[in-house]
Amino acid sequence: MRVKLMLVLIASGLSLVVWATPSRLEAPYQCELLGASTVVLSGRINEEMADCADALLRPEITTVVVASDGGETFAGRRIGHRIGDRPRTLVIRDRCLSSCANYFIPAARRLELGNHAVIGLHGTPDPSMRERSRFAQELEQALLAGEITEDNYARSIAQHNSRWERQLAEEQAFAERFAVPPGWRLYRDADDSRLGFLQYFIGTTDQLEASNWTMLVVEAPMLRSCLPGLQVSASAALSEGSDRRAPQPWVRWAVLGNARSGDLRCAPASAEAEEEPASADN
Repeated sequence: MRVKLMLVLIASGLSLVVWATPSRLEAPYQCELLGASTVVLSGRINEEMADCADALLRPEITTVVVASDGGETFAGRRIGHRIGDRPRTLVIRDRCLSSCANYFIPAARRLELGNHAVIGLHGTPDPSMRERSRFAQELEQALLAGEITEDNYARSIAQHNSRWERQLAEEQAFAERFAVPPGWRLYRDADDSRLGFLQYFIGTTDQLEASNWTMLVVEAPMLRSCLPGLQVSASAALSEGSDRRAPQPWVRWAVLGNARSGDLRCAPASAEAEEEPASADN
């Protein structure tokens, strides 16, 4: 496998960044029974995995074992809803990132963490992401360059907007069903800055503002405050000061550049208006 390597010099030192196309690094999805009461889900989250999860997550399944870098949001929500149909235990074998963390963890009743387990978030679909849609920007550029007709542009934008409306409606329904707070979603309104989600947190923000990061690695204070109804097993994996490792070789972003959530905690709903909002940069 050919992987492009790039060294990036950042303020805090030298970081190794490993990039490759998703088809080269992402393992195919795995969805299978393990004994009579456990289902294993690993690899890329997609519609095929969601179809399999629909079939296997029967009432007698009490445990779901996961190891995933994430994947499609529509499929991730589908699986999250199925996990949440019963009070199930979610076991993170080594990493649960992106859509896995967005949707599988809040839907579980209990969470068990393997040694060096990593939970990583980079946000769910929200109005800010919609406003910054690269697809819409590329369509506009193609129209201005005369590469597509106005009719094609209008039709494509209508389809794009319809998909986003569905995204946002499904996100809201999922968040309401499982009491997922805006902090866990890294939620931003359309006009929010990159770190606009910090308005839903209390705690130290320096580790984010000073970092070139692509994913927020969840520490114990954030996990316990954002999802207080989740029973978390006694494990050193997310305890302060633990020696956790990045989930190599599956990671597709900065191996050393992910920001830790540190002491960030989701602000209680009743305290959001009372606490001084954390600062955010553009």
